[in-house]
Amino acid sequence: MRVAPILIVIVSSLFLVNCARSPEALTQRRIAGVEQGLLSDYSDPPWMRMELLERMQHYRVPGVTIAVINEFQIEWIKEYGVLEAGSSEPVAPETLFQTASLAKPIVAMALIGWLFAIWSIVDQLTRGRGTPLPVMATQTLLITGPFAYCRNPMSFGTIVLYYGLAIWTGSWSAIVLVTSFAAVLIAYLKYIEEKELEARFGQSYMEYKKTTPFIIPSMSKK
Repeated sequence: MRVAPILIVIVSSLFLVNCARSPEALTQRRIAGVEQGLLSDYSDPPWMRMELLERMQHYRVPGVTIAVINEFQIEWIKEYGVLEAGSSEPVAPETLFQTASLAKPIVAMALIGWLFAIWSIVDQLTRGRGTPLPVMATQTLLITGPFAYCRNPMSFGTIVLYYGLAIWTGSWSAIVLVTSFAAVLIAYLKYIEEKELEARFGQSYMEYKKTTPFIIPSMSKK
């Protein structure tokens, strides 16, 4: 008569084991491993595990979102902390983070564009005896300074500057808008302004055109 209780205990134990190994329970264990089991190195002993929130505080990271992909599917996503230091607004699933590793290159990109554009404008106002505007065009063919790198340095600088700002904001609509602007500007330069320059400066411009890139600068200055 003791067989039945023993069978009940065995079945119950198997049921509990299966529950413990269920996908939900396994996911929770993995989340706990991330939250409480961080290691600085694979060789660290178990007692040196660190907590995620403690590491965030140590590195002064206000908020993060962690997503784990398993077998080509998102297994779990969880948010920690706040949007920015001093804020009480928590990180949400729809929060967009700036990519820190790209911040400096993007700033450098925008700065290079700005410098090229300003350099070109100053050159046109001083040595060119005119302005960037077609109604008050330069009176001299500029082939040195920023114009030694490409024939349209101001347009190159403007496009690069706008792309840098668009990428910095993380707005796809801004990137599309800049791309559209760049396409229209390049078409204008190629099919309208170049013909006008050929008519004004003749063979001098044709020779300059043969040796100088259209809009992408050549780093080997002449």
